[in-house]
Amino acid sequence: MKRNSTQLNLLHQFSQIKTRKSEKKIEENLKVKDSTIQNILAYSKSVKCIKTDSLGMVLMVNN
Repeated sequence: MKRNSTQLNLLHQFSQIKTRKSEKKIEENLKVKDSTIQNILAYSKSVKCIKTDSLGMVLMVNN
């Protein structure tokens, strides 16, 4: 009986370690690169929204 509980404890510890490793990988994948932020900011500076009488709201991209 004691041996079974020890094996269960080891399996539980192993699953916790595996979970922590997968959580770290997820956190690393969710980090946004600085270059992505810079691209979004540059794009936002080159876009204007203009209201026209005939078309309504128009999104213009300045090159």
